[in-house]
Amino acid sequence: MSTIFLAVQLFVAASAAFFCILGFGMTSVRRARDRRRVVAYDLAARVVLDNAAESETASEALAEMPLPVVADVLQHLATDVNGEARRRLRLVAVQSGLVRRIERWSRHHRWHRRAQAAHLLVLLEERAPERSALLHDPHPLVRARAIESMSPDEIGVQSVALLEAFDHESPAVQAAAQHALVRGGVDCVAPIVGLLHRLERGTHDPKAIVLVAEVAAQLPDSRVVDALLSFASHDDERLRLLVATCLGNGTFVDQTSELAELLADSDSLVRAEAARSIGRAQVAGLAHRLGEALSDRSWQVRRNAGAALLELGPIGKVVLRCHLDDDDAFARDMA
Repeated sequence: MSTIFLAVQLFVAASAAFFCILGFGMTSVRRARDRRRVVAYDLAARVVLDNAAESETASEALAEMPLPVVADVLQHLATDVNGEARRRLRLVAVQSGLVRRIERWSRHHRWHRRAQAAHLLVLLEERAPERSALLHDPHPLVRARAIESMSPDEIGVQSVALLEAFDHESPAVQAAAQHALVRGGVDCVAPIVGLLHRLERGTHDPKAIVLVAEVAAQLPDSRVVDALLSFASHDDERLRLLVATCLGNGTFVDQTSELAELLADSDSLVRAEAARSIGRAQVAGLAHRLGEALSDRSWQVRRNAGAALLELGPIGKVVLRCHLDDDDAFARDMA
């Protein structure tokens, strides 16, 4: 019995020693990797910011570091810079052999390798054939990763690929395309307008149109307003709601007639959003229509109409006072 107990003690002690050594080794490796990453980021900063001679020296030193570290640093920095800075980082990717690896992975038969290549697409030239190939990859996760790697400039060039992505059956691909437009912001106004015009003319899934319109509705740009107005009478109430949202963004476009029409929409959520937009856009000419909306059968419409009248200032308050003695109990209560 004592022999078994001694054996168990030895096994426990050996296991504890093994795990202590393993933990120490892993900690040392992690610290060494972190130190290399700090050095790599410092070299990358010098590549981007220093003059040509010093940048070339730093570029050569960075290219000699372990490839996983180089890939991690370049991928993160290249998404935040453009122009000459991005060109320098791409040169490091060529010198280190990373570009050859990306090109090889992009043709790999395993989808996770192609996904790794898609994650690093920003390090390739704008017109590299691998970009187009991965944007049309048969595997949805590879395609989604390629779309996420697109720069705002490339979003404009690849608007047709984005349009196909919005029609894709995979939610991951659709979400990636939408996030790309969100990330592009104002720089993507022209591509978004182009997408809306193509969607209007084609026979596309209404969900695809909604995904683009959700981004467009948040952009205060008259070109977006003009493109979205074509969906003001669409059969899908989600699109009419987004048009109402867009009209409240404060662009200098005469939207009185469109908001008046949406305020009389068959869907209560559209009417409520139209009322809110009238207040946000300060469309004083529709104050009397907001007064009529105080009698709406939907509480949300009545609530938004009352709040919008307050936002309109003196003229809105006059309308509210007029409805304090309204025959309709709903309007009287909200006023």
